[in-house]
Amino acid sequence: MKAALVTRLARVLVRPRFKPGLNIERTRRLIQSVSKLRPSLKPSHSDRLAGLPAKWFVPEQGGGKRLLLYLHGGGFFLPDLYIHSQFCWHIARRTGLTVVMPDYRLAPEYPFPAAVDDCLTAYQELRALGHEAKDISIGGDSAGGNLALVTLQRIRDNGLPRPAMGICLSPLVDFHFHTPAFKENAECDPAFTLEAIDLVKGLYLPVHADINDPQLSPLRGDFTGLPPLRFFAGETELLRDDSVLAAARARDHGVDALVKVERNMAHVYPLLNFLPEARQAQEEIVDFLLQQG
Repeated sequence: MKAALVTRLARVLVRPRFKPGLNIERTRRLIQSVSKLRPSLKPSHSDRLAGLPAKWFVPEQGGGKRLLLYLHGGGFFLPDLYIHSQFCWHIARRTGLTVVMPDYRLAPEYPFPAAVDDCLTAYQELRALGHEAKDISIGGDSAGGNLALVTLQRIRDNGLPRPAMGICLSPLVDFHFHTPAFKENAECDPAFTLEAIDLVKGLYLPVHADINDPQLSPLRGDFTGLPPLRFFAGETELLRDDSVLAAARARDHGVDALVKVERNMAHVYPLLNFLPEARQAQEEIVDFLLQQG
């Protein structure tokens, strides 16, 4: 029942809005207004990380050195939503990890590769603050899932110490958008349409961008040497196959990678903690992160 209600609401409130011509500034203001209505979800504190504003979610027991660098979704052009803070608090309290969510630069004011550079710099800054690579995991949802995978690949390519783990919720991993899900779920994805994909491409990609570049399409990159990865996707979403293909490619490259595609669930469903399926996914994420210890 709850999943069906979410589907209906998304079709009415979200799906019609995300298409070329969207008023980005108005949408950002709306998101910020809604977030202010949930004061209990405010982070422990806000501070800068590598020059970026960042939200820090520190559990009551203090957090210690271990942490999760979480990269929020939003099509590369929207700020974090209250459900991101809700998710970060849940992970922090259930695992004892500090969760850090940086406000990476957003398109269209700052198109690719600004966000990519910000995320790698955030990781480097955490290490400069005294956190060892083995104590840092990296996660993200949707566009943030893209950035998480790209960051993990860039860390390896730059010869930096490998983080502990990676978590990707409905990541966008290939800007070709040619998987079967784009045909099969074109009508049943409750939140997004093919027009929404055109919106993201138009805002984030520079005019002459090469969509085969692994920093845009990490599925096209090398997964060799990456840490253990976990992917979560909804059966009805356009990006369903992105998770399936990324996990398969990671395994082909010798990485411990698993994917869960939840029946009748939509995009980034683990963030919707009023759903039983989301709560189950969150517990699986918690168990995975606790292996870090």
